Amino acid sequence: MGLDTVETILWAEQEFGIEIPDADASSIRTVGEFSSYIHKRLLSINAHTLHSESKVLESIKAYLVTHVGVRPELIIRNAEFVKDLGLD
Repeated sequence: MGLDTVETILWAEQEFGIEIPDADASSIRTVGEFSSYIHKRLLSINAHTLHSESKVLESIKAYLVTHVGVRPELIIRNAEFVKDLGLD
């Protein structure tokens, strides 16, 4: 896992108040998998979370555009972080 990926994981942990174990993080390949994973973690903590999966996805997109410099049109659910978005 490269620096961009690690920073994205750390951002998500802070942004959503969750922990993402290394074993789980290393198995996440796509934006959609990441969004689903975060949403499920939020639901496991609080079944009445205010974060819908679409809101989680929008937060991820905003972070990737603002902090990593990914072009917004590339950020789709099946986009792979390394292969399609160029994260290291």
